[in-house]
Amino acid sequence: MGSFDKYSHHKLHFANINANESIAWARSGRVGGPVMVRAANWMTHIDYEIRSPYHRPLIERLGRHFELLRFDVRGNGLSTSSHFSCDLDTFTEELEVVTKAHGAQKFVIFGVGGGGPAAIAFAARHPHLVSHLILLGAYAQGVLRSGASAHERALLEAQATVVELGWNHKSSFVQNMLTGQVLQQADSALYASLNEQQKLACNGAVAAGLLRANAVLDAQPYVGLVQAPTLVLHSSDDPFVPCERGQELAASIPGARLEILHSRNHVPVGSEPAFEHMCECMAEFVMPHALALHLSKAERELCALVGQGFDNLQIAARLELKEKSVRNKVSSLYRTLGVEGRSQAIIKAREFAV
Repeated sequence: MGSFDKYSHHKLHFANINANESIAWARSGRVGGPVMVRAANWMTHIDYEIRSPYHRPLIERLGRHFELLRFDVRGNGLSTSSHFSCDLDTFTEELEVVTKAHGAQKFVIFGVGGGGPAAIAFAARHPHLVSHLILLGAYAQGVLRSGASAHERALLEAQATVVELGWNHKSSFVQNMLTGQVLQQADSALYASLNEQQKLACNGAVAAGLLRANAVLDAQPYVGLVQAPTLVLHSSDDPFVPCERGQELAASIPGARLEILHSRNHVPVGSEPAFEHMCECMAEFVMPHALALHLSKAERELCALVGQGFDNLQIAARLELKEKSVRNKVSSLYRTLGVEGRSQAIIKAREFAV
């Protein structure tokens, strides 16, 4: 699977809730790193995600620093349910099931979009389990809980009805409608991938149920109870959840840090600069020197020399290596550090030296 295997191995697991329901969850990334759990949000399919040009870059990038856990809510993807229902308690229970199945003592909880309310509620209810809370394009209250107008309510119900009735239409016009709400600046492959994932994740009735459920989620009573250090990330021109809602969310959680990402997409995609900035913010927020801890002795030595401003020829002389060998090692170091050139590498290396 190419570069994915360099950083992580996708392993599927199943956790039973009762005789008729089970949660499918996957673990990938750096074993021994901080454990990050992504709260399920919008029509997930954890097995398809690792092949998706939309999801895979983030899974792969976070896997450099974290052991990443992802799961499908009941009725979605590989999870099973005899009776689909979705509300805040249900979504929070699924987080509880996955964290218990994994068994770690502390978790970073990562809530994206509609996964935000469950992430917030879980952090407030289980402060002993949550080391950090990261919210991306998230909100505490669904649109129908935050003063929606009669027009907005009617529009949402119309969308839900179209989703339920037109889900299997061969033109994918329903999926295009939903994908267009989160992607404003992306290539056709990303649009097609997100459309495909929605079709694979669930049927029209479940999709409509999720749309209606997310609109009435309400974790507002929990925001003031969050004790974990919290990072709120939000795209400046988010087409789905206005940036103002992210600002309001950060202001309502005690001590939360707000980081604005310069993107027109709900979640920055791998091809835009905001993507790398987003990933670096998450890694540095949880563990400022996390990357340095995973460098080999030789990589740390090379990183230190780069941070001191030495060029390849000078480094070759100090390490008693050929310049071509140093050039290859430095290029590899850039990939490990997640930087695009020497100036960025120097900044990153100096951060590790602090």
